[in-house]
Amino acid sequence: MNLKDKVPAKIVTLLLLLLPLPLLLLPLLLLLLLLLLLLLLLLLLLLLLRLLLLLLLLLLLLLLLLLLLLLLLLLLLLLLLRLLLLLLLLLLLLLLLLLLLLLLLLLLLLLLLLLLLLLLLLLLLLLLLLLLLLLLLQMLIHLGAEIKENLFLLRNAKVT
Repeated sequence: MNLKDKVPAKIVTLLLLLLPLPLLLLPLLLLLLLLLLLLLLLLLLLLLLRLLLLLLLLLLLLLLLLLLLLLLLLLLLLLLLRLLLLLLLLLLLLLLLLLLLLLLLLLLLLLLLLLLLLLLLLLLLLLLLLLLLLLLLQMLIHLGAEIKENLFLLRNAKVT
């Protein structure tokens, strides 16, 4: 008795068709992992934006408080000092305000640069996802050709 008499032809055909199936699961798992990383990056970006907005609000509140304190100081000095001292203090106040505005602008520029870097990273991840999808398509084409070749070999084996 040989092996052909013991095993039915349908079981052999099913085994030959399922043979390349584990090759298909690896790109799908890689694709799922990349999608999870992309979601994590988006959540991190949203959290960072929220923290940056809170920081900006805090800086604006501090700036307003400093302006109020400087105005109170200015009013007290108006009562106590002469006109020359008043002009000097006004110039100092303007310099302080300009410095604060410059610092605020620098902070905003840094935040914009950070957001641009995060967007660039997101674009790179999307490109990687596209490359993985192309790899999956190529593997599916190769898998179809392999299944077609296996079916052709099975038909030739049945004929002979």
